Amino acid sequence: MIRQFLPAAILLVILSSVQILTAQNVDGDEEYSVYRDLISMLYGDNHTVQFALEKRIRPKQDEAATRKYLAKKLSISADILDAYVEANRSESELMNNFGLRSKIHLIDDAGMRRLWNAAGDSAEEVWKAFREEYQTFGVITLSRVGFNRTRSTALIELGEQTGWLGGEGTYYLMKKERGRWIVRKKLCSWIS
Repeated sequence: MIRQFLPAAILLVILSSVQILTAQNVDGDEEYSVYRDLISMLYGDNHTVQFALEKRIRPKQDEAATRKYLAKKLSISADILDAYVEANRSESELMNNFGLRSKIHLIDDAGMRRLWNAAGDSAEEVWKAFREEYQTFGVITLSRVGFNRTRSTALIELGEQTGWLGGEGTYYLMKKERGRWIVRKKLCSWIS
């Protein structure tokens, strides 16, 4: 009897292990509220606007440097900083749970590779093909959101790439007021 179930049990253990190695989905309603309110504030939100967002949220590479930079430049509390660093330690994937009227294109790695392969080696051709396909200015990248203990303050990084040498990233410290997330401070994180 045990021999009959042993192969199934081994397969279940293997599949469980594989699942652990894949990216986790961002699934918190409050996290998507932060995304929604920040995107709406920066770009607007109506039926005529389209956005392309990179589906994958990549982990931060230099945790110590990120901590030092944010603590010094934003003067934020340790609980928000710890939550932000912890949330961004592992890879995650976005779902289209933004609650925006604008059309959202979540672009995975395969979609970007397809564009690169179709356009050849020219970065200008890649971005031209991208704009034609998605009818938008560029790609937005998001970090995971770090919240304080009461979930009334949030830290997020948003990047936008509009060309090979056209992009920037910004950290936003946001406060929840009357049910909406409002930007209180911002800080450049990168520029190209």
